[in-house]
Amino acid sequence: MEEQIIIEEASGMSYMELLTGPLSALALTVIMIVTIGKWLAKFVPTVVSKYMEQTDKTIEQLDKLNASMQAHTERTTHQTELIIEKVRSTSAGLHSRLNAIEPVILELKAQQNYQSNNNKTDGGI
Repeated sequence: MEEQIIIEEASGMSYMELLTGPLSALALTVIMIVTIGKWLAKFVPTVVSKYMEQTDKTIEQLDKLNASMQAHTERTTHQTELIIEKVRSTSAGLHSRLNAIEPVILELKAQQNYQSNNNKTDGGI
């Protein structure tokens, strides 16, 4: 027993100091880092995988939305072209009808002016 006490005193450290000293803190830190690293190695890939799956779903939905919007744009453009063509044909038809009755309107206007001038000269009777 005396030899053991002498050895402990010679080394300057007791077993209690070894368990609570800086060496045990270093060992505890290394164990914690390794344990946390192993846990993260299992946890992080699943989180990243779920995130990537969600991103893929979002991209698919956006592609569907984009295709729908393009189809709608094409339909709207086609309908607009049909409306423009209908307006052009209608206005051309109106223009041809108005050109046909323009001389009649000018004649009626001339007659109205003639009658109003006659009424002014007749004394308003």
